[in-house]
Amino acid sequence: MKIVVVGGGRVGDALVKYLSQEGHDIVVVDSNQAIIENIGVKYDVNCICGNGAIKEILLAAGANTADIIIAATRQDELNIMCCQIGRLLGAKHSIARVRDPDYVEQLDFMKKKLGISMIFNPEQETASAIAQMLKYPSANKVEHFAKGRIGIVEFDVDENNMLCNRPIREVAGFFKKPVVICAILRNDELIIPTGNTIIEARDRLSVASTSVNLAAFFKDLKMFNQRAKSVMIIGGGNTAYYLARQLDEVGVSVKIIEKNMNRCFELSNLLGTSVNVICGDGSDKQVLDEEGLKSSDAVTVMTDSDEQNIIISMFCNQARIRQVICRMTNYSYSSILEEIDMDSVISPHLVVAQQIIRYARALSAPAHECILTLYKMADERAEALEFEIPENFPSVNEKLRDIKFKKNLLIVGIIRGKQTVIPDGNTELLIGDHIIIVTADNRFTSVEDILEL
Repeated sequence: MKIVVVGGGRVGDALVKYLSQEGHDIVVVDSNQAIIENIGVKYDVNCICGNGAIKEILLAAGANTADIIIAATRQDELNIMCCQIGRLLGAKHSIARVRDPDYVEQLDFMKKKLGISMIFNPEQETASAIAQMLKYPSANKVEHFAKGRIGIVEFDVDENNMLCNRPIREVAGFFKKPVVICAILRNDELIIPTGNTIIEARDRLSVASTSVNLAAFFKDLKMFNQRAKSVMIIGGGNTAYYLARQLDEVGVSVKIIEKNMNRCFELSNLLGTSVNVICGDGSDKQVLDEEGLKSSDAVTVMTDSDEQNIIISMFCNQARIRQVICRMTNYSYSSILEEIDMDSVISPHLVVAQQIIRYARALSAPAHECILTLYKMADERAEALEFEIPENFPSVNEKLRDIKFKKNLLIVGIIRGKQTVIPDGNTELLIGDHIIIVTADNRFTSVEDILEL
Protein backbone atom coordinates (compact mmCIF):
# COMPACT_ATOMS: atom_id res chain seq x y z
CA MET A 1 0.00 0.00 0.00
CA LYS A 2 1.00 3.62 -0.46
CA ILE A 3 1.22 5.47 2.85
CA VAL A 4 2.02 9.15 3.46
CA VAL A 5 3.39 9.94 6.93
CA VAL A 6 3.30 13.61 7.97
CA GLY A 7 5.69 14.30 10.84
CA GLY A 8 9.07 12.64 11.22
CA GLY A 9 9.58 13.03 14.97
CA ARG A 10 9.94 10.07 17.30
CA VAL A 11 6.44 8.73 16.65
CA GLY A 12 6.71 9.29 12.91
CA ASP A 13 10.17 7.73 12.84
CA ALA A 14 8.88 4.59 14.60
CA LEU A 15 5.91 4.35 12.24
CA VAL A 16 8.19 4.58 9.20
CA LYS A 17 10.46 1.90 10.66
CA TYR A 18 7.70 -0.65 11.22
CA LEU A 19 5.57 0.16 8.18
CA SER A 20 8.57 -0.04 5.85
CA GLN A 21 9.35 -3.47 7.34
CA GLU A 22 5.83 -4.47 6.31
CA GLY A 23 6.74 -3.70 2.69
CA HIS A 24 4.60 -0.60 2.18
CA ASP A 25 5.50 2.28 -0.15
CA ILE A 26 6.22 5.13 2.29
CA VAL A 27 6.53 8.89 1.69
CA VAL A 28 7.47 11.09 4.66
CA VAL A 29 6.67 14.81 4.95
CA ASP A 30 8.28 17.07 7.55
CA SER A 31 9.20 20.76 7.64
CA ASN A 32 12.59 20.02 9.25
CA GLN A 33 15.25 19.28 6.62
CA ALA A 34 17.54 17.49 9.09
CA ILE A 35 14.74 15.11 10.14
CA ILE A 36 13.90 14.38 6.50
CA GLU A 37 17.51 13.61 5.62
CA ASN A 38 17.92 11.35 8.66
CA ILE A 39 14.78 9.30 7.93
CA GLY A 40 15.63 9.03 4.24
CA VAL A 41 19.04 7.56 5.02
CA LYS A 42 17.87 5.24 7.81
CA TYR A 43 14.91 3.66 6.05
CA ASP A 44 15.49 4.30 2.33
CA VAL A 45 12.07 5.92 1.84
CA ASN A 46 10.97 8.93 -0.19
CA CYS A 47 10.92 12.20 1.77
CA ILE A 48 9.61 15.71 1.13
CA CYS A 49 10.51 18.78 3.17
CA GLY A 50 7.50 21.02 3.72
CA ASN A 51 4.31 21.78 5.64
CA GLY A 52 2.03 18.74 5.54
CA ALA A 53 -1.08 20.91 5.76
CA ILE A 54 -0.35 22.58 2.40
CA LYS A 55 -2.22 21.09 -0.55
CA GLU A 56 0.71 21.31 -2.96
CA ILE A 57 3.03 19.53 -0.52
CA LEU A 58 0.54 16.70 -0.01
CA LEU A 59 0.03 16.40 -3.77
CA ALA A 60 3.80 16.16 -4.25
CA ALA A 61 3.82 13.38 -1.65
CA GLY A 62 1.08 11.56 -3.57
CA ALA A 63 -1.69 11.96 -1.01
CA ASN A 64 -4.24 12.04 -3.82
CA THR A 65 -3.46 8.38 -4.63
CA ALA A 66 -2.49 7.21 -1.11
CA ASP A 67 -4.20 4.35 0.66
CA ILE A 68 -3.50 5.95 4.05
CA ILE A 69 -2.32 9.35 5.25
CA ILE A 70 -0.96 9.38 8.81
CA ALA A 71 -0.51 12.74 10.56
CA ALA A 72 1.89 12.34 13.50
CA THR A 73 3.24 15.84 14.18
CA ARG A 74 3.32 17.25 17.73
CA GLN A 75 0.37 19.60 16.97
CA ASP A 76 -3.11 18.05 17.25
CA GLU A 77 -4.84 20.70 15.15
CA LEU A 78 -2.25 20.39 12.39
CA ASN A 79 -2.73 16.61 12.35
CA ILE A 80 -6.51 16.97 12.05
CA MET A 81 -6.09 19.48 9.21
CA CYS A 82 -3.61 17.24 7.37
CA CYS A 83 -6.05 14.34 7.51
CA GLN A 84 -8.96 16.44 6.27
CA ILE A 85 -6.98 17.88 3.35
CA GLY A 86 -5.54 14.47 2.51
CA ARG A 87 -9.00 12.92 2.35
CA LEU A 88 -10.30 15.79 0.20
CA LEU A 89 -7.40 15.22 -2.19
CA GLY A 90 -8.27 11.54 -2.54
CA ALA A 91 -6.51 9.58 0.23
CA LYS A 92 -8.65 6.53 1.03
CA HIS A 93 -8.01 6.50 4.79
CA SER A 94 -6.63 8.95 7.37
CA ILE A 95 -5.06 8.48 10.80
CA ALA A 96 -4.39 11.38 13.20
CA ARG A 97 -2.30 11.69 16.34
CA VAL A 98 -4.37 13.62 18.92
CA ARG A 99 -2.79 14.03 22.37
CA ASP A 100 -4.56 16.85 24.21
CA PRO A 101 -6.73 15.53 27.09
CA ASP A 102 -9.30 18.21 26.24
CA TYR A 103 -10.13 16.29 23.04
CA VAL A 104 -10.57 12.87 24.67
CA GLU A 105 -14.32 13.14 25.20
CA GLN A 106 -15.03 14.05 21.57
CA LEU A 107 -12.84 11.60 19.63
CA ASP A 108 -15.83 9.66 18.27
CA PHE A 109 -17.43 12.92 17.15
CA MET A 110 -14.21 13.97 15.42
CA LYS A 111 -13.93 10.68 13.57
CA LYS A 112 -17.51 10.73 12.35
CA LYS A 113 -17.83 14.40 11.46
CA LEU A 114 -14.28 15.11 10.26
CA GLY A 115 -13.85 11.94 8.24
CA ILE A 116 -10.83 10.64 10.20
CA SER A 117 -10.55 6.85 10.01
CA MET A 118 -8.53 6.40 13.20
CA ILE A 119 -7.26 8.59 16.02
CA PHE A 120 -4.35 7.52 18.22
CA ASN A 121 -3.04 8.99 21.43
CA PRO A 122 0.41 7.54 22.31
CA GLU A 123 0.31 8.81 25.87
CA GLN A 124 -3.14 7.42 26.63
CA GLU A 125 -2.38 4.06 25.02
CA THR A 126 0.91 3.85 26.93
CA ALA A 127 -0.87 4.60 30.20
CA SER A 128 -3.37 1.80 29.51
CA ALA A 129 -0.51 -0.62 28.78
CA ILE A 130 1.25 0.33 32.04
CA ALA A 131 -1.99 -0.13 33.98
CA GLN A 132 -2.19 -3.67 32.62
CA MET A 133 1.43 -4.36 33.61
CA LEU A 134 0.69 -3.23 37.16
CA LYS A 135 -1.87 -6.04 37.46
CA TYR A 136 0.96 -8.60 37.18
CA PRO A 137 3.88 -7.44 39.37
CA SER A 138 6.03 -10.42 38.30
CA ALA A 139 5.60 -9.69 34.59
CA ASN A 140 7.69 -7.71 32.14
CA LYS A 141 4.87 -7.13 29.65
CA VAL A 142 1.15 -7.84 29.47
CA GLU A 143 -1.26 -7.77 26.53
CA HIS A 144 -4.94 -8.71 26.37
CA PHE A 145 -7.06 -10.05 23.52
CA ALA A 146 -10.75 -10.59 22.89
CA LYS A 147 -11.79 -7.67 25.10
CA GLY A 148 -9.62 -8.84 27.97
CA ARG A 149 -10.64 -12.50 28.04
CA ILE A 150 -7.22 -13.86 26.98
CA GLY A 151 -3.92 -12.45 28.24
CA ILE A 152 -0.30 -12.96 27.25
CA VAL A 153 2.25 -12.29 29.98
CA GLU A 154 6.05 -12.18 29.55
CA PHE A 155 8.32 -12.97 32.51
CA ASP A 156 11.86 -14.09 33.23
CA VAL A 157 12.79 -17.53 34.60
CA ASP A 158 15.54 -17.69 37.22
CA GLU A 159 17.50 -20.77 38.27
CA ASN A 160 15.25 -21.35 41.31
CA ASN A 161 12.04 -21.44 39.27
CA MET A 162 10.28 -24.82 39.29
CA LEU A 163 10.02 -24.65 35.48
CA CYS A 164 13.79 -24.56 35.07
CA ASN A 165 15.37 -27.51 33.22
CA ARG A 166 12.01 -29.15 32.50
CA PRO A 167 10.44 -29.93 29.09
CA ILE A 168 7.22 -28.11 28.37
CA ARG A 169 5.21 -31.34 28.05
CA GLU A 170 5.70 -31.85 31.83
CA VAL A 171 4.60 -28.36 32.79
CA ALA A 172 0.82 -28.88 32.59
CA GLY A 173 0.89 -31.38 35.45
CA PHE A 174 2.27 -28.80 37.89
CA PHE A 175 -0.57 -26.31 37.62
CA LYS A 176 -4.22 -26.19 38.63
CA LYS A 177 -5.28 -24.17 35.57
CA PRO A 178 -4.32 -24.62 31.88
CA VAL A 179 -1.86 -22.19 30.31
CA VAL A 180 0.08 -22.19 27.03
CA ILE A 181 3.79 -21.36 26.95
CA CYS A 182 3.81 -19.80 23.51
CA ALA A 183 7.25 -18.19 23.05
CA ILE A 184 10.71 -18.28 24.57
CA LEU A 185 13.38 -15.62 24.14
CA ARG A 186 16.78 -17.16 24.86
CA ASN A 187 20.10 -15.41 24.29
CA ASP A 188 18.54 -13.11 21.69
CA GLU A 189 16.96 -16.10 19.89
CA LEU A 190 13.21 -16.63 19.46
CA ILE A 191 11.84 -20.13 20.06
CA ILE A 192 8.23 -21.11 19.34
CA PRO A 193 8.29 -24.12 21.65
CA THR A 194 7.11 -27.71 21.29
CA GLY A 195 6.42 -30.21 24.04
CA ASN A 196 10.05 -31.30 23.93
CA THR A 197 11.48 -27.78 24.43
CA ILE A 198 13.37 -27.56 27.74
CA ILE A 199 13.02 -24.36 29.75
CA GLU A 200 16.33 -22.88 30.89
CA ALA A 201 17.38 -20.29 33.46
CA ARG A 202 17.28 -16.71 32.11
CA ASP A 203 14.69 -17.62 29.48
CA ARG A 204 12.00 -15.01 28.93
CA LEU A 205 8.71 -16.90 28.65
CA SER A 206 5.47 -15.70 27.10
CA VAL A 207 2.48 -17.46 28.65
CA ALA A 208 -1.13 -17.23 27.45
CA SER A 209 -4.40 -18.00 29.24
CA THR A 210 -7.38 -16.34 30.91
CA SER A 211 -6.76 -13.73 33.60
CA VAL A 212 -7.91 -16.14 36.33
CA ASN A 213 -5.67 -18.92 35.02
CA LEU A 214 -2.66 -16.61 34.77
CA ALA A 215 -3.12 -15.45 38.35
CA ALA A 216 -3.28 -19.09 39.48
CA PHE A 217 -0.22 -19.92 37.36
CA PHE A 218 1.91 -17.25 39.03
CA LYS A 219 0.61 -18.30 42.43
CA ASP A 220 1.59 -21.92 41.78
CA LEU A 221 5.03 -20.71 40.70
CA LYS A 222 5.25 -18.78 43.98
CA MET A 223 5.72 -15.64 41.88
CA PHE A 224 2.34 -14.24 42.81
CA ASN A 225 2.28 -10.73 44.25
CA GLN A 226 -0.77 -8.69 45.11
CA ARG A 227 -1.59 -5.93 42.66
CA ALA A 228 -0.01 -2.62 43.48
CA LYS A 229 -2.07 -0.60 45.93
CA SER A 230 0.27 2.41 45.93
CA VAL A 231 2.07 3.71 42.83
CA MET A 232 4.59 6.54 42.55
CA ILE A 233 4.76 8.22 39.14
CA ILE A 234 7.95 10.18 38.43
CA GLY A 235 7.32 12.79 35.75
CA GLY A 236 4.06 14.66 35.22
CA GLY A 237 3.44 14.63 31.46
CA ASN A 238 0.28 13.53 29.67
CA THR A 239 1.08 9.83 30.15
CA ALA A 240 1.29 10.41 33.90
CA TYR A 241 -2.07 12.18 33.83
CA TYR A 242 -3.81 9.37 31.93
CA LEU A 243 -2.21 6.69 34.12
CA ALA A 244 -3.06 8.46 37.38
CA ARG A 245 -6.66 8.85 36.28
CA GLN A 246 -6.97 5.14 35.39
CA LEU A 247 -5.37 3.97 38.62
CA ASP A 248 -7.38 6.36 40.77
CA GLU A 249 -10.61 5.04 39.23
CA VAL A 250 -9.81 1.51 40.51
CA GLY A 251 -8.81 2.64 43.99
CA VAL A 252 -5.02 2.67 43.68
CA SER A 253 -3.21 5.31 45.76
CA VAL A 254 -1.22 7.52 43.36
CA LYS A 255 1.54 10.05 43.98
CA ILE A 256 3.06 12.10 41.13
CA ILE A 257 6.49 13.74 41.45
CA GLU A 258 6.87 16.64 38.97
CA LYS A 259 9.43 19.43 39.16
CA ASN A 260 7.53 22.06 37.13
CA MET A 261 5.33 24.06 39.51
CA ASN A 262 2.86 25.20 36.83
CA ARG A 263 2.39 21.63 35.63
CA CYS A 264 1.77 20.53 39.21
CA PHE A 265 -1.07 23.03 39.50
CA GLU A 266 -2.51 21.78 36.18
CA LEU A 267 -2.39 18.16 37.31
CA SER A 268 -3.95 18.99 40.67
CA ASN A 269 -6.83 20.76 38.94
CA LEU A 270 -7.31 17.91 36.43
CA LEU A 271 -7.06 15.01 38.88
CA GLY A 272 -8.59 16.44 42.04
CA THR A 273 -7.61 15.79 45.62
CA SER A 274 -7.54 11.97 45.45
CA VAL A 275 -4.20 12.04 43.58
CA ASN A 276 -1.25 13.48 45.49
CA VAL A 277 0.84 15.79 43.26
CA ILE A 278 4.26 16.76 44.66
CA CYS A 279 6.46 19.49 43.21
CA GLY A 280 9.99 18.09 43.34
CA ASP A 281 12.85 16.65 41.34
CA GLY A 282 12.27 12.92 40.80
CA SER A 283 15.98 12.38 40.16
CA ASP A 284 16.83 13.62 43.67
CA LYS A 285 17.26 10.71 46.12
CA GLN A 286 16.31 12.87 49.08
CA VAL A 287 13.04 13.90 47.46
CA LEU A 288 12.16 10.29 46.68
CA ASP A 289 13.03 9.14 50.19
CA GLU A 290 10.99 11.94 51.76
CA GLU A 291 7.99 11.11 49.58
CA GLY A 292 7.99 7.44 50.57
CA LEU A 293 9.63 5.72 47.63
CA LYS A 294 10.46 2.56 49.60
CA SER A 295 6.89 2.18 50.82
CA SER A 296 5.50 2.25 47.27
CA ASP A 297 4.37 -1.03 45.69
CA ALA A 298 5.38 0.16 42.22
CA VAL A 299 7.13 3.06 40.50
CA THR A 300 6.67 4.22 36.91
CA VAL A 301 9.41 6.50 35.58
CA MET A 302 8.37 8.78 32.74
CA THR A 303 10.27 12.05 32.70
CA ASP A 304 11.04 13.78 29.38
CA SER A 305 14.58 12.33 29.39
CA ASP A 306 15.24 8.68 28.51
CA GLU A 307 18.66 8.88 30.13
CA GLN A 308 17.17 10.21 33.35
CA ASN A 309 14.48 7.52 33.26
CA ILE A 310 17.16 4.82 33.06
CA ILE A 311 19.14 6.24 35.98
CA ILE A 312 16.07 6.72 38.20
CA SER A 313 14.83 3.21 37.36
CA MET A 314 18.22 1.74 38.29
CA PHE A 315 18.07 3.54 41.64
CA CYS A 316 14.51 2.25 42.25
CA ASN A 317 15.65 -1.30 41.47
CA GLN A 318 18.49 -0.93 43.98
CA ALA A 319 15.94 0.28 46.51
CA ARG A 320 14.16 -3.08 45.95
CA ILE A 321 10.89 -1.59 44.75
CA ARG A 322 8.71 -4.55 43.84
CA GLN A 323 7.87 -3.31 40.33
CA VAL A 324 9.65 -0.60 38.33
CA ILE A 325 8.37 0.39 34.88
CA CYS A 326 10.54 2.63 32.71
CA ARG A 327 9.13 4.54 29.74
CA MET A 328 11.59 4.70 26.83
CA THR A 329 11.12 6.75 23.66
CA ASN A 330 14.50 6.05 22.03
CA TYR A 331 14.47 2.38 20.97
CA SER A 332 18.20 2.54 20.17
CA TYR A 333 18.73 2.19 23.94
CA SER A 334 17.26 -1.32 23.99
CA SER A 335 20.67 -3.03 23.97
CA ILE A 336 21.80 -0.89 26.93
CA LEU A 337 18.70 -1.84 28.89
CA GLU A 338 19.40 -5.54 28.33
CA GLU A 339 22.92 -5.10 29.72
CA ILE A 340 21.72 -3.45 32.92
CA ASP A 341 18.90 -6.00 33.36
CA MET A 342 16.02 -3.52 33.18
CA ASP A 343 12.93 -5.70 33.44
CA SER A 344 9.87 -3.64 32.55
CA VAL A 345 10.32 -1.13 29.74
CA ILE A 346 7.54 0.33 27.64
CA SER A 347 7.80 2.26 24.38
CA PRO A 348 4.90 4.56 23.37
CA HIS A 349 5.98 4.29 19.75
CA LEU A 350 5.77 0.50 19.70
CA VAL A 351 2.33 0.64 21.32
CA VAL A 352 1.11 2.96 18.55
CA ALA A 353 2.92 1.11 15.76
CA GLN A 354 1.14 -2.12 16.68
CA GLN A 355 -2.25 -0.44 16.31
CA ILE A 356 -1.43 1.10 12.94
CA ILE A 357 0.20 -2.06 11.56
CA ARG A 358 -2.97 -3.95 12.49
CA TYR A 359 -5.07 -1.31 10.70
CA ALA A 360 -2.89 -1.41 7.58
CA ARG A 361 -2.93 -5.21 7.42
CA ALA A 362 -6.70 -5.23 7.86
CA LEU A 363 -7.03 -3.04 4.75
CA SER A 364 -4.92 -5.56 2.82
CA ALA A 365 -6.88 -8.60 4.00
CA PRO A 366 -9.90 -10.25 2.35
CA ALA A 367 -13.29 -9.17 3.66
CA HIS A 368 -14.21 -10.63 7.08
CA GLU A 369 -10.67 -12.01 7.57
CA CYS A 370 -8.91 -9.00 9.02
CA ILE A 371 -6.76 -8.88 12.13
CA LEU A 372 -8.80 -7.98 15.20
CA THR A 373 -5.82 -7.53 17.54
CA LEU A 374 -2.06 -7.47 16.97
CA TYR A 375 0.70 -7.51 19.58
CA LYS A 376 4.45 -7.63 18.97
CA MET A 377 6.13 -9.74 21.64
CA ALA A 378 9.41 -11.44 22.59
CA ASP A 379 11.45 -8.32 21.83
CA GLU A 380 9.41 -7.78 18.63
CA ARG A 381 10.55 -11.11 17.16
CA ALA A 382 7.08 -12.70 17.33
CA GLU A 383 3.50 -11.58 16.91
CA ALA A 384 0.28 -12.53 18.62
CA LEU A 385 -2.78 -11.99 16.46
CA GLU A 386 -6.53 -12.43 16.80
CA PHE A 387 -8.64 -13.62 13.85
CA GLU A 388 -12.23 -14.73 13.36
CA ILE A 389 -12.87 -18.09 11.63
CA PRO A 390 -15.07 -17.41 8.54
CA GLU A 391 -17.54 -19.80 6.92
CA ASN A 392 -15.16 -20.60 4.06
CA PHE A 393 -12.21 -21.54 6.29
CA PRO A 394 -10.81 -24.84 4.91
CA SER A 395 -10.33 -26.52 8.30
CA VAL A 396 -13.67 -25.82 9.99
CA ASN A 397 -14.74 -28.63 12.38
CA GLU A 398 -11.28 -30.22 12.28
CA LYS A 399 -9.30 -31.02 15.40
CA LEU A 400 -6.17 -28.92 15.90
CA ARG A 401 -3.92 -32.00 15.88
CA ASP A 402 -5.19 -32.87 12.37
CA ILE A 403 -4.71 -29.40 10.84
CA LYS A 404 -1.50 -28.62 8.95
CA PHE A 405 -0.38 -25.30 10.37
CA LYS A 406 2.68 -23.38 9.25
CA LYS A 407 5.84 -23.90 11.24
CA ASN A 408 6.60 -21.78 14.30
CA LEU A 409 2.93 -21.14 15.05
CA LEU A 410 0.74 -21.90 18.06
CA ILE A 411 -2.97 -21.37 18.75
CA VAL A 412 -3.05 -20.18 22.35
CA GLY A 413 -6.70 -19.30 22.91
CA ILE A 414 -10.18 -19.53 21.39
CA ILE A 415 -13.18 -17.33 22.15
CA ARG A 416 -16.41 -19.18 21.36
CA GLY A 417 -19.39 -17.03 22.25
CA LYS A 418 -19.31 -16.65 26.03
CA GLN A 419 -16.85 -19.55 26.38
CA THR A 420 -13.07 -19.09 26.62
CA VAL A 421 -11.13 -22.17 25.50
CA ILE A 422 -7.47 -22.88 26.23
CA PRO A 423 -6.99 -25.39 23.40
CA ASP A 424 -5.31 -28.77 23.16
CA GLY A 425 -4.92 -31.17 20.24
CA ASN A 426 -8.55 -32.37 20.50
CA THR A 427 -10.05 -28.87 20.24
CA GLU A 428 -11.97 -28.22 17.02
CA LEU A 429 -12.20 -24.95 15.09
CA LEU A 430 -15.75 -23.73 14.53
CA ILE A 431 -17.21 -20.97 12.37
CA GLY A 432 -17.23 -17.69 14.30
CA ASP A 433 -14.45 -18.70 16.70
CA HIS A 434 -12.02 -15.94 17.58
CA ILE A 435 -8.59 -17.55 17.64
CA ILE A 436 -5.43 -16.05 19.14
CA ILE A 437 -2.22 -17.26 17.52
CA VAL A 438 1.45 -16.67 18.23
CA THR A 439 3.82 -16.83 15.26
CA ALA A 440 7.39 -16.02 14.29
CA ASP A 441 6.10 -14.96 10.86
CA ASN A 442 5.38 -11.23 10.98
CA ARG A 443 3.47 -10.91 7.70
CA PHE A 444 0.09 -12.56 8.37
CA THR A 445 -2.89 -10.56 7.08
CA SER A 446 -5.54 -13.28 6.76
CA VAL A 447 -6.60 -16.23 8.92
CA GLU A 448 -5.82 -18.57 6.01
CA ASP A 449 -2.17 -17.51 6.27
CA ILE A 450 -1.86 -19.83 9.27
CA LEU A 451 -2.41 -22.95 7.14
CA GLU A 452 0.24 -24.91 5.24
CA LEU A 453 -1.69 -25.18 1.95
